[in-house]
Amino acid sequence: MPSTHPKQPWWVWLSLWSGTVVSVFAILLYILVLDVDIPALKPRPASENLAACLVYISHSINILSSALAAFALLQQEYAVVLCWAVWCCIHTLVMVVLTILSFFTLLRHIPTRVILHIISALLSLWSITVMLRCYRTRNKYNWSTKEKQPLGETNNLDMSRESNML
Repeated sequence: MPSTHPKQPWWVWLSLWSGTVVSVFAILLYILVLDVDIPALKPRPASENLAACLVYISHSINILSSALAAFALLQQEYAVVLCWAVWCCIHTLVMVVLTILSFFTLLRHIPTRVILHIISALLSLWSITVMLRCYRTRNKYNWSTKEKQPLGETNNLDMSRESNML
């Protein structure tokens, strides 16, 4: 019996999970290194709080939405995959805003922040193109006879016996 779950190419899964890995890495990097205040910087500026809030919220949503998109791909729910592509557009815009905010930060490690946000935005753009391609090709059917199951009844007459003809 052939498997009933859909088979997606490896690059679809790579585009889906690479953004998730970068989001987990970004959150960990912000918690451990990038979001540490300089002791002389009191009170913390509002732009720093805004940048940290955008990083934590957008990457957390990206992790959860990637898991939902993976389940949607397995269940062939392409409307959810399309919603995930729209989320990737929003995530890309947030990464562009964070890249601009990173140039004006008072904290350390400015190049690290900029590179992290640019990589995340590029992975989101790649995921958009891959998922839109999956959405466009969702109804293509392989017409080869190897994968088709016979439909309806088949007439299996035994020709070695009588022909059943008068």
